[in-house]
Amino acid sequence: MKIYLDMCSLQRPLDTKTQLRINVEAEAILGVLALCESEGGELIGSEALLFEAEQNPHPVRKRYALAVLSKAKHFVTLDNRVVKRAELPGIRY
Repeated sequence: MKIYLDMCSLQRPLDTKTQLRINVEAEAILGVLALCESEGGELIGSEALLFEAEQNPHPVRKRYALAVLSKAKHFVTLDNRVVKRAELPGIRY
């Protein structure tokens, strides 16, 4: 099973667990990551996730995200099709 987690999901285990929902979500993400480490799933990374991780101003969160992404079995690279799909009218990067 291939698993792609967005950056919010990757960061959830580091969130303050003052609400039950946050705690449950954090445990679920840790379970998914454990599944991937035990060969029950294949974590997928991407250039977009690496870009997002690098933009994080919090060193602990940045290191954590990069460490998780370093375990990805597959990696989605950007190509013209992906860039074109992501572009919004009137916005330039």
